[in-house]
Amino acid sequence: MAAYTTSRNLVRLTTKICSLQASLRLHRTFPILTTSTSQQARSLCRSSEWKNPHKDRQQVQQTEAIDCEEDPYKLAVEKCILCKYQVPISYKNVQLLSQFVSPNTGRIFGRHITKLCEAQQRRVTKAVKRAITMGFMPSQYRTTQFLKDPSLYDVRYTGSIAIGQYSKLPDSNISEEELLEMQQRAEEEAKTTQS
Repeated sequence: MAAYTTSRNLVRLTTKICSLQASLRLHRTFPILTTSTSQQARSLCRSSEWKNPHKDRQQVQQTEAIDCEEDPYKLAVEKCILCKYQVPISYKNVQLLSQFVSPNTGRIFGRHITKLCEAQQRRVTKAVKRAITMGFMPSQYRTTQFLKDPSLYDVRYTGSIAIGQYSKLPDSNISEEELLEMQQRAEEEAKTTQS
């Protein structure tokens, strides 16, 4: 069966070739690329039979400006907090830099937490590393001095209980006297557990 179909295809192909040769002798022909899906190969036809499918299209002149409308669904890009208020970053400003460092591990918070732009995150990282090497900042930030500062972003202190329970967060209702009493009680408990 396969031999029969191949011989049949061979006969069709030879008849097409013969008809093309005859048309070459009779008419002046030009090679034209067909656009039909059935014939993807290059075929020969009379130039008078060929029609330009794109002749009705209007061409845009290059001098005309094309109006590109902005995407109405695109959200406006918010500036990071340091760019918005034009805060200068210095390795000497430990209070600012401590906001971007984890008090437990000393690791610098990433951009997904701090919501800083790429340039400001790079500057903060360099300033923190320089402050640590110069001795302005400890590598693991265990002091509670700046934990009472209002947070620049939505991360609460989740460190050790010994440090975190005495730090007054901006929304807590603990007075200064209660805070001192709790610190003294914790120191007494630490002394009793050590002895």
